[in-house]
Amino acid sequence: HASQSEMEASVQSSTLPSAEASDASWLRGVADSRKHIADWEAWLWGADEVLSKLGAAASGEADGFEGDKEAFIHNVRSAVMTLREGASGLISDLTSILVVAELDVGKVETA
Repeated sequence: HASQSEMEASVQSSTLPSAEASDASWLRGVADSRKHIADWEAWLWGADEVLSKLGAAASGEADGFEGDKEAFIHNVRSAVMTLREGASGLISDLTSILVVAELDVGKVETA
């Protein structure tokens, strides 16, 4: 019969590879989250640039705009502001999660 400690050792050794695989997938998840944050930031800059061009077109040589241009611009501007605020909050939240997660990973690696 195997002793209790021998059985525990065999159980521990069999779980180590899966723990390492779990850490690897966790780190991949952190990297993916960083990419999503970068994509969100790029999208926000793009939306801001589109708004600026739209505003310039509407106030200057506003070909192709039908109806009340000022109301249209106001509606688009408020929509973009709402999206920017929401996305900024999301970026802030995700960044906080990443900071905590990376600290946890660091603790695991140094242990």
